[in-house]
Amino acid sequence: MSAAGLVIGIQLLSLHAGGGDLRTLTPGAYVQLESGATAGVYLNSHGRRSVFAGWTLEQGRWALTVGGVSGYPKAPAIPMLVPSYRLDSGLRIGIVPNPFGASVLHFSYEVRR
Repeated sequence: MSAAGLVIGIQLLSLHAGGGDLRTLTPGAYVQLESGATAGVYLNSHGRRSVFAGWTLEQGRWALTVGGVSGYPKAPAIPMLVPSYRLDSGLRIGIVPNPFGASVLHFSYEVRR
């Protein structure tokens, strides 16, 4: 299981469950190499810049990204685990589980080369 070609993604927005006063608009960009290596930057739900890096494993339309991300109040870097599903339109819907705060339904748009 690995990425199929180069993926360029634009992060759009995040819907939070149980998070209080968090931003919905979370713009950013990411790249996923054919090897599965993934990295990006975005404006997080706290209004701070976040940088992330990790690895994406894909099986058909399903993917799992595992890595680390910066920019959150809890620590300088925190673990990241994001299962997601890609629609025919290029829209990717991800779920960001957070047992310590707001879980997120995340939306991005991808172009595959």
